[in-house]
Amino acid sequence: MPTMNKATAKKKAKQKRKVDQVDPANLDQILKIENTPDPAKKSWHKTCGKKTKLGIMAFWATLFEGNELLPRNKKMTNAEIERQVRLEFPHEETLMENLDSGRQTVNYYRHLYNVGKLTKPRGTPPKHISFRYNEVGKIVDTRSGKRVLSSDEYDALLARYQDA
Repeated sequence: MPTMNKATAKKKAKQKRKVDQVDPANLDQILKIENTPDPAKKSWHKTCGKKTKLGIMAFWATLFEGNELLPRNKKMTNAEIERQVRLEFPHEETLMENLDSGRQTVNYYRHLYNVGKLTKPRGTPPKHISFRYNEVGKIVDTRSGKRVLSSDEYDALLARYQDA
């Protein structure tokens, strides 16, 4: 059984002859070619905080490191850290959307900081591992923020990020 009928075969042969008639060397004579520039590549803009003039990632790193250096009664909770970021970058719509939706939370950025993705050179662990604190300055579990960590859990978290 033939795969092509006579009409289809004639049509294909005619198209093939048309292709043979067009010479790629004479393309500029056949087509109206203009010098059209490529569109600019989409890139991320540099972020700049209102008060510190730091970028977003540098600001997160500064917050986490600074929070570890604060006295116990001044330690910031996740809510306070998020509030500080919102005050510093009110003009960054994508950041606000991510924080509002829960896609990227303070804990997400804390993890990036603890594994060294927010430090220079990239990948080096920070001097001070960041922990989540409650209102009285005690270290609490990362997920709920309600249960105070035992010394064993604290040591396990410390070991997890220092070995990373």
